[in-house]
Amino acid sequence: MATGYIEQLPSGSFRVSVYAGKDPITGNKSHPRETCGSQVSAPEAQARLLEQVEAETHPDR
Repeated sequence: MATGYIEQLPSGSFRVSVYAGKDPITGNKSHPRETCGSQVSAPEAQARLLEQVEAETHPDR
């Protein structure tokens, strides 16, 4: 199961990051990210990213 977190940036925006496993080519950890303008939209973005990771439809690069 994928995990993620939300952090507030110095600008006041919120960054959503989700762990998507390791890249099969480089072996590096993959963390799809999205920046949101409000605290209300951040959990929605996190749910969307988690759904993409679990369905394996997130962009590879």
